[in-house]
Amino acid sequence: MTAPEMIKARLAKIGMTQAALADKIGTTRQNFSNKMTRDSFSAAELCEIAAALGLKIVFTDGAKEAYTLNYPKNK
Repeated sequence: MTAPEMIKARLAKIGMTQAALADKIGTTRQNFSNKMTRDSFSAAELCEIAAALGLKIVFTDGAKEAYTLNYPKNK
């Protein structure tokens, strides 16, 4: 699943629009829409989106190790 697909799924689950998410993360609706179309989010942007959607980004090694990315620190 791509980042835009995951974002769309979460938005549908919590009843939020892309426009509302764009506003919440401090970007324009057009810029957010373009990034969704191109799947061109930076790691920092994905962290901000995850925080705004009440999610965490977790990296796993395919076994038992999991690492949670805590960014930005103040959220």
